[in-house]
Amino acid sequence: MEPTPHNTGRRHRFATRWLAAINLMGLIVVALWLRCYQLENIPGINGDEAWYGVKAQQLLAGQDVDLRTPTGNPPNPLFLGPVLLLHACFPASFTLLRMAALLSGVAVLVVNWLLCRWVFDRRTATVSTVLLAILPINIAYSRFAWDASQSVLTTLPVLYFSLAAVRFARDSRWRTVVASTGAAVVMLGIAALVHPTNLLAGAVMAAVLATWLRWRNIKRWIDGGRINRRVMAVTCTILVLAVVAVALWAGVHESERFRSRMGDPRELTEPKAAAARTALIPRLLTGATVYQYVGGSRSWFEWPAPKDTYRLGIDILVFWGTLTVAIGFLWRSWKTNGRIEDRVLAAAWAFEIMVFMLIAGPRNMIPGYERYAICLVGPTVLVAARGWSLCYETLRRRRLLLVTASLAAWLILADFQVHYFSFIHRTGGEAHRAFRTGPAEPKQAALDQILRQRGDGTTWIVTTEYWLEWPLRYLAIGEKNLHVLLHTDAIELPEYQQAIREGRVWFVEFDESFGQDGLQKIRAEMAHHDMRQSTIDDYSGRPTLHIFHPLPMAPSG
Repeated sequence: MEPTPHNTGRRHRFATRWLAAINLMGLIVVALWLRCYQLENIPGINGDEAWYGVKAQQLLAGQDVDLRTPTGNPPNPLFLGPVLLLHACFPASFTLLRMAALLSGVAVLVVNWLLCRWVFDRRTATVSTVLLAILPINIAYSRFAWDASQSVLTTLPVLYFSLAAVRFARDSRWRTVVASTGAAVVMLGIAALVHPTNLLAGAVMAAVLATWLRWRNIKRWIDGGRINRRVMAVTCTILVLAVVAVALWAGVHESERFRSRMGDPRELTEPKAAAARTALIPRLLTGATVYQYVGGSRSWFEWPAPKDTYRLGIDILVFWGTLTVAIGFLWRSWKTNGRIEDRVLAAAWAFEIMVFMLIAGPRNMIPGYERYAICLVGPTVLVAARGWSLCYETLRRRRLLLVTASLAAWLILADFQVHYFSFIHRTGGEAHRAFRTGPAEPKQAALDQILRQRGDGTTWIVTTEYWLEWPLRYLAIGEKNLHVLLHTDAIELPEYQQAIREGRVWFVEFDESFGQDGLQKIRAEMAHHDMRQSTIDDYSGRPTLHIFHPLPMAPSG
């Protein structure tokens, strides 16, 4: 039987679908592998991460624990709970410390797939899930034991449940509308516990409320007999209370640190900052921000912009071009098909960006502060995914779009491998001192060396650095007769000088190339003591940590 054009076309479509499915699975598998690879030492553990591990072990030991974070905020129970459970089942390690963040990063993909299919469709769910999987900011924050590693996980449900309240109103499914509205409010509260700036995810509620309260819509629904007035009243009341609660919380929040980090609206009117405002969101998503903060490298996608500038690059052009097309198709979907949820999605994204810029400001998107802007990741990804899914439906040459998108996705993952892992493997890191690392995580290597060298009696490990104190305390909790203290606390204790004379004190400090004075301070204090010194090197062979051990003093007389 000779093949017909119809049969040939079917075979081609079948082959295309299988190749696309294999490609998508490959992208997700590689993205998951990048989340897990060398989790224990890349990047170096910092004090904020280790704080949760120390508190979890203290709680398990039944100790009285001050649960205020070093910045004065209450802890994130959604993060502390899994950390507590993991440490109840397994011995402490830096891999275990980061496991809760890793699991949260994987859970984002599952949650997004389920909720996006429910509110939109399978294609939008597939595209958005793959985008969330491959985005460098999501991969990097799945490797950090920080509160912000759960920001996307908790803000996405706020977005989807709010959109569901609009989506299912079209079908007069009023119980679902009320339940979705209530779920969105609950998830917004949970998101705020994870990180304060996640409250900005409530911008979608304001967009939904604006849609509900348009008199033209209310009149049409009532005249058509399609609305239960009591349900409408309950839904609007929930949304109004949620918006008012967010406004009140933002106005009376007691943390001065939080207020000091908020932006100045006058920054938005500065002409010199226009280029930065245009670049910040693209570079947050494409990885340039996190590469600079963690490794000190830069992304391929920044070309041809010079290093450490916000000038025009490929990332800015592609990002804003993609978003413009996507928003255009969202608006078209509303106009031609009556899908009001698509319009609300576009409006919610624009409103959240505007509110973030007014309240938090551009300063909270720059390297080192990008965790405040992670609440923007979910809406931006969904706008792009939904818009391009609608675009795909209209195309005749779909294979060209699939091939182009696939190449871009693999290039993003390659960019992460080269400018995150390979760069750190080559240099040890060129950014913050806490992230500098080597084949063995430097704080882990320092403690292992001290444990091999110590003798009988209580051992003291003293440092001037917050970034060293908490990781060392975390690793030392399971060891007997071992104390880790800040230098300012140690010198207040009467037994400190006795421990130095008996050779039971080890000092751990960052190398002076980081511009810190801790090393000089310890050298000056111990100038009249004989000391054994050693260093912990990074991947490139540069000294990262110095270990000083004053030798026991000979007894007088």
